[in-house]
Amino acid sequence: MPLFSDDAIADYSRDVSTLLTNYTLYNQEAFHIKYFGITRKLFNKSSEREPVFMQYQTDMNLLTINGMDNICSNSVSPWYTINAIKTAFSRPDTYDILFAIDKRIMDELENTENTLKKKMRRAVAGVIIVQKGECNRSGKSWCAKVICVRPNTLRGSILMGACLYCIKRLVNNPYIKQECLLELADGYSNLPAFYSYTALGFLRDDSLWGEDCFNAEGCMPMRADLVRVSADDIIKKVLGTAPLLKLSADEDPSGLWNRKCEVAKYKKNDPNPSYAVLKEIQTINNVLLGLTLLKNAYKPDVPSEVTLIERYRGSWFGVKPNVFISRQLSAKLTAKLGEFDRLARALPGAGCSISGGRGRKKSRGKGTRGKSARGRKTRRRKYYNPK
Repeated sequence: MPLFSDDAIADYSRDVSTLLTNYTLYNQEAFHIKYFGITRKLFNKSSEREPVFMQYQTDMNLLTINGMDNICSNSVSPWYTINAIKTAFSRPDTYDILFAIDKRIMDELENTENTLKKKMRRAVAGVIIVQKGECNRSGKSWCAKVICVRPNTLRGSILMGACLYCIKRLVNNPYIKQECLLELADGYSNLPAFYSYTALGFLRDDSLWGEDCFNAEGCMPMRADLVRVSADDIIKKVLGTAPLLKLSADEDPSGLWNRKCEVAKYKKNDPNPSYAVLKEIQTINNVLLGLTLLKNAYKPDVPSEVTLIERYRGSWFGVKPNVFISRQLSAKLTAKLGEFDRLARALPGAGCSISGGRGRKKSRGKGTRGKSARGRKTRRRKYYNPK
């Protein structure tokens, strides 16, 4: 059973129509019919399967290799995305895919140089790929594998919101758990994605870490619990009209969400002293995350994290146990958050409302897995910053 059903996507598109002025959401079957000119069912039963299959493969390669160009950018392993898209079309029982298509490109006149298929490849503005049971210990849970958007188009939160909305629509389905899971690449270094996903209800969940669920190094496991959330709540989060959201230290141990408005004022390499403190806060949180998930196996590869962990590991009596390092870093984090607050209050225009759905991200990639398919786990995985 697909996640992105016709009825659910139609209702969702209507409810967030103000954000989709120039875009149309195509679920897997709608895209398949429009692009390949045949339903999956007819394709599988075709009496001329071999020539149809050859053309299908050609069109699929053009879609994944050329059509995805500049959507996931360099932040996502191209082959990871390509394999995910092909798998989503070939395994509809456990995978699903949703495209955002630019209506302006689709409205262009067709000719030999601008065929329907060429237009559709150019018109793909974003894509989200989900898998049911990617976390083996939770076979009824849908997991977001890839979410990418083309720069300066729509927000990635629209696609993620569609995923949450469609899960909620299946509230009476005993084979679907009312939650969505993902891994956030680059952890707290990927603040645009962290803010966007948090605004939609995702919270860090260390219990998802393990060989039978998520275990990509440098990634942060997150869960959106939808049990007490309504479909209308999700729509409000996507639209940015949800109530003020404040998180406790247990819900967000980093302390970064409640400082979202101040953080948003900075640009990369901002000369303001508070920006330097912010970078320290991100580094401390990433090291604490690594120590919590990987314990003694934690070996950072980011220079700032390497420097920080080595500074705390050294002592007069040899190497400090990680539990003591974590305690010291937690105290340092508290101090740095206080320092940031003092400096940030001096910024012009300090203070704003923290609501859901307005998190802006650069241009995607749950960073990437950094692997061609599902090989060695590395820091950069799937989700980056869908704009």
